[in-house]
Amino acid sequence: GVAASTLSATLMRLEALGYLSRVRAAADRRFVAPKLTPKGRDAVAGTSVLNAARVAEALENLTPAERKRAVDGLALLAKAASALKRHAKG
Repeated sequence: GVAASTLSATLMRLEALGYLSRVRAAADRRFVAPKLTPKGRDAVAGTSVLNAARVAEALENLTPAERKRAVDGLALLAKAASALKRHAKG
Protein backbone atom coordinates (compact mmCIF):
# COMPACT_ATOMS: atom_id res chain seq x y z
CA GLY A 1 0.00 0.00 0.00
CA VAL A 2 0.84 3.67 -0.02
CA ALA A 3 1.24 5.63 3.19
CA ALA A 4 -1.35 8.38 3.68
CA SER A 5 1.40 10.99 4.00
CA THR A 6 2.97 9.89 0.70
CA LEU A 7 -0.38 10.01 -1.08
CA SER A 8 -1.20 13.41 0.40
CA ALA A 9 2.18 14.84 -0.68
CA THR A 10 1.75 13.41 -4.18
CA LEU A 11 -1.73 14.87 -4.53
CA MET A 12 -0.51 18.27 -3.31
CA ARG A 13 2.31 18.23 -5.88
CA LEU A 14 -0.06 17.23 -8.73
CA GLU A 15 -2.43 19.99 -7.67
CA ALA A 16 0.42 22.55 -7.56
CA LEU A 17 1.44 21.49 -11.08
CA GLY A 18 -2.14 21.97 -12.30
CA TYR A 19 -2.87 18.30 -13.05
CA LEU A 20 -5.70 17.95 -10.56
CA SER A 21 -7.98 19.89 -8.28
CA ARG A 22 -9.58 18.87 -5.02
CA VAL A 23 -13.36 18.81 -4.80
CA ARG A 24 -15.28 18.65 -1.52
CA ALA A 25 -18.28 16.35 -1.39
CA ALA A 26 -21.58 18.19 -0.88
CA ALA A 27 -22.94 15.50 1.44
CA ASP A 28 -19.85 15.36 3.67
CA ARG A 29 -17.63 18.46 3.58
CA ARG A 30 -14.82 16.46 5.26
CA PHE A 31 -14.47 14.29 2.14
CA VAL A 32 -12.18 15.67 -0.57
CA ALA A 33 -11.83 13.91 -3.92
CA PRO A 34 -9.13 14.55 -6.51
CA LYS A 35 -10.40 15.54 -9.96
CA LEU A 36 -8.31 15.71 -13.12
CA THR A 37 -8.04 19.14 -14.69
CA PRO A 38 -7.93 19.54 -18.49
CA LYS A 39 -4.13 19.63 -18.19
CA GLY A 40 -4.26 16.37 -16.21
CA ARG A 41 -6.54 14.71 -18.76
CA ASP A 42 -4.16 15.75 -21.55
CA ALA A 43 -1.22 14.29 -19.63
CA VAL A 44 -3.01 10.98 -19.10
CA ALA A 45 -4.11 10.82 -22.74
CA GLY A 46 -0.57 11.52 -23.89
CA THR A 47 0.83 8.58 -21.95
CA SER A 48 -2.00 6.14 -22.54
CA VAL A 49 -1.29 3.03 -24.59
CA LEU A 50 -4.70 3.70 -26.16
CA ASN A 51 -3.54 7.03 -27.58
CA ALA A 52 -4.39 6.90 -31.29
CA ALA A 53 -0.86 7.72 -32.42
CA ARG A 54 0.61 5.03 -30.19
CA VAL A 55 -1.91 2.46 -31.38
CA ALA A 56 -1.09 3.28 -35.01
CA GLU A 57 2.64 2.98 -34.28
CA ALA A 58 2.14 -0.34 -32.50
CA LEU A 59 0.02 -1.70 -35.36
CA GLU A 60 2.86 -0.96 -37.78
CA ASN A 61 4.95 -3.59 -35.95
CA LEU A 62 2.44 -6.36 -36.70
CA THR A 63 1.97 -8.55 -39.73
CA PRO A 64 -1.11 -7.80 -41.86
CA ALA A 65 -2.97 -10.78 -40.32
CA GLU A 66 -2.04 -9.73 -36.78
CA ARG A 67 -3.00 -6.14 -37.56
CA LYS A 68 -6.48 -7.24 -38.70
CA ARG A 69 -6.97 -9.28 -35.52
CA ALA A 70 -5.77 -6.37 -33.38
CA VAL A 71 -8.08 -3.88 -35.11
CA ASP A 72 -11.01 -6.32 -34.79
CA GLY A 73 -10.22 -6.62 -31.08
CA LEU A 74 -10.06 -2.86 -30.64
CA ALA A 75 -13.40 -2.50 -32.43
CA LEU A 76 -14.90 -5.07 -30.07
CA LEU A 77 -13.53 -3.19 -27.04
CA ALA A 78 -14.91 0.09 -28.38
CA LYS A 79 -18.33 -1.54 -28.83
CA ALA A 80 -18.25 -2.88 -25.26
CA ALA A 81 -17.14 0.49 -23.87
CA SER A 82 -19.93 2.23 -25.75
CA ALA A 83 -22.48 -0.19 -24.32
CA LEU A 84 -21.14 0.45 -20.81
CA LYS A 85 -21.39 4.18 -21.34
CA ARG A 86 -25.00 3.88 -22.57
CA HIS A 87 -25.86 1.61 -19.64
CA ALA A 88 -24.33 4.04 -17.13
CA LYS A 89 -26.43 6.91 -18.52
CA GLY A 90 -29.43 4.75 -17.88
